[in-house]
Amino acid sequence: MCSRWLLLCLVLAMGGTLTSCAGDGEAPPAETASTPTPAPTMSRLATPSERRPLLVTVPAKNESIEGFIRRYMSVSTRIQRTGETDPYESMIKYCMHCQRFLKSVQRVYARGGFIRFEGARVRNIRVRFKERGVWFVRFVEHAGKTKYRERKHGKLKSLSGGKLLLEASVIRVDGAWHLMRLVQIAT
Repeated sequence: MCSRWLLLCLVLAMGGTLTSCAGDGEAPPAETASTPTPAPTMSRLATPSERRPLLVTVPAKNESIEGFIRRYMSVSTRIQRTGETDPYESMIKYCMHCQRFLKSVQRVYARGGFIRFEGARVRNIRVRFKERGVWFVRFVEHAGKTKYRERKHGKLKSLSGGKLLLEASVIRVDGAWHLMRLVQIAT
């Protein structure tokens, strides 16, 4: 998804990267093979009134890194589909690249454009290591197709989606996870 995001951001003349926070004195969760999160399908472009709310945007008590990554991906999909950015902003306050991505999405909607992202499945979330309070997490994203317009009467553009290997740097501040950085390792 990050690569799809990076591509979308480049197309929109912006860069998008994810970051996250790590907590002090907490042991990272054990590595787990995660079950896939199903991606919605897109048979046609939805109108704003047809947009469905996506998964949970509020963190669970004692949320795991895996839970945070899944919630982040859900919230990221939601902001792209709706232009509603509030839940996303609190997750990325330590990530400058993510903030640029956020501004690119806000700019598209402010100009009357839209983003129709099919969604993504996240798999194989693994904590690689922890160093100085930062957890380094790798996961695979299977991103769906995206259709978008940068402005109201702009040209309809598309991104094909695909499989991406991503690495996130995550920190925990005041009991909440935050992204500090998200980079694409491979496609």
